[in-house]
Amino acid sequence: MAVGNALFTIRERRLYREKFKSFKAYCNEKWVMSKQQAIRLINGSQVVANLAPHGALCTTCEIQPINEAQVRPLTVLEPDQQCEVWEEAVRSADGKVTSKHVANTGKELTAPAPEPNPPSASHSGFAYSGPPRRAPFTPPTPYPWVPPSVAVAGL
Repeated sequence: MAVGNALFTIRERRLYREKFKSFKAYCNEKWVMSKQQAIRLINGSQVVANLAPHGALCTTCEIQPINEAQVRPLTVLEPDQQCEVWEEAVRSADGKVTSKHVANTGKELTAPAPEPNPPSASHSGFAYSGPPRRAPFTPPTPYPWVPPSVAVAGL
């Protein structure tokens, strides 16, 4: 969390510009780290700040994250969702809270509700065969349309 906070400050205040042309160059040359990894650390530190016991967004959770990978799946969620998913992941984990477990918990808690099943044969007396079928396509009559009275008269 400390590294993420430091990188956030360096990036936002553009403190890298004294010796480097870009934040990417700073990360690569100074810390041998990709810009993407630096951004992951920054985002992870922001999530951990949202999960902190002193935060008003969530209740105190006994187990706090110990690495960036654990909170990576939470970075796409709103702060209140981050707390809810993390607390459930801690409750349902078998000993160790992994990134994969946090991601799966997040999918379960934030997924839209499934659509109801179609009526079954036992309830309605017939089997469901999907949506009603349409009549086959019939092409329109050729243009110009000649009224039958004119066609009969031979005009």
